[in-house]
Amino acid sequence: MQSLEIKEINADPSFNCRGVIVPLDVMPLATSIDTPTGLLEPIVVFEYKDVEKEETGFVYRLVCGFRRLMAHKVLKRTKIDAVIRSWMSEKEAKLVNVTENLQRQDLNILQEAKALKHLKMLGLSRDETAARLGKANGWVQVRYTLLELPEVVQEAAGAGFIKQQDIRALKTVQLKYGVSECIKAAKAVKKHKIAGYKIVHVPKPQNKVTKRVRKPYEIQNINAQLIDAFGTTLASRCLAWACGNITTSEMELTVNEYAKEHCIPFKGFKI
Repeated sequence: MQSLEIKEINADPSFNCRGVIVPLDVMPLATSIDTPTGLLEPIVVFEYKDVEKEETGFVYRLVCGFRRLMAHKVLKRTKIDAVIRSWMSEKEAKLVNVTENLQRQDLNILQEAKALKHLKMLGLSRDETAARLGKANGWVQVRYTLLELPEVVQEAAGAGFIKQQDIRALKTVQLKYGVSECIKAAKAVKKHKIAGYKIVHVPKPQNKVTKRVRKPYEIQNINAQLIDAFGTTLASRCLAWACGNITTSEMELTVNEYAKEHCIPFKGFKI
């Protein structure tokens, strides 16, 4: 651990998955640091190569500790304790930044989803992301799904009105009935949460889709489309649909998630 000049550290907000941090965000932390105990955990940086130092005007790139660094600036400190990771590449540093933030307990589900988006942009698959974070694939997928919902729904989730179990249901509504119906359903959920209902279900549009045993020609139609697009990997899900255990919307959501994961074009079933 070393004491570094703050002016030599590049705290680029675009590098931090939490985005821009303003002084008001760190006032309690600054108060905590300005005690005899001081900074409990050093920040993490990596040292730029000589060429990068000339290009950026900085010596170090901040990896972890954006809030801690801002708190030091609020206190008008000129130095901060840091751990230097000279071995890190830009990509590895980004992975560490996102992973550290996701392991914190104070992120809401929307912040977690946006952090996961950074990992996805770095080329990590859902399975790789789940393994790196020690989370279930479903935990990762539901946050990917949240980012596919309208912004107003995302904000409601970030505020705590839309729970994990609601997100998949809202995605099904969006796929089957469109964005406007999805927003309408999300607003209904939020309204019930504000009213104090303990158990809230995502309302379905009036044209209710019922679960039923499919006719042979329907099974052949969907199965042919699946085999043509994906091979036989979704056969078990298709059989569940054929037996009436899941709705067409649920089947379509499964296929849509699979298609996105494997970058396969899929525009929905033609029934």
